[in-house]
Amino acid sequence: MTVDDHTRLNLHRRLESVLGPEEANTLMAHLPPVTWHEVATKRDIDALAAATKRDLDAHAVATKRDLDAHAVATKRNLDAHAVATKRNLDALAATTKRDIDTLAVTTKRDIDGLGAELRSELQVATLTMRAEFVEASSRQIKWLVTFAAAWSTLLVTAVRILP
Repeated sequence: MTVDDHTRLNLHRRLESVLGPEEANTLMAHLPPVTWHEVATKRDIDALAAATKRDLDAHAVATKRDLDAHAVATKRNLDAHAVATKRNLDALAATTKRDIDTLAVTTKRDIDGLGAELRSELQVATLTMRAEFVEASSRQIKWLVTFAAAWSTLLVTAVRILP
């Protein structure tokens, strides 16, 4: 038999007539609002608790397995990145060394070229200075010769004029 609101109301009226209103209300308050088949027992709750614990344990195992798999994958990725980074750094170091070596050769060639150019300019400057020195010396010698000749002439004339 199904218990609905109409059936409960009829029961309450009958209890009032037999027990009185206060006792009928007390007894009705102790009855479940549904059928006894729908009321959970301690055994039902214990079974649900055991099933919940099994589910939680299974989820814990699955979560640990997933975390372990992610840890392995993360370590593998980090190792791969470390290898790739080392390879890139080695390539960069080799390129940098090659660039430095090229710059060293270029710089030495430029310095050698500047040295040769400086030596050439110094030779030109030395030759120019020598030519100017020779020319200045030649002028001085001509002046001295002219001066000496003039003095000689003056002396010879003075010796002739003076008795």
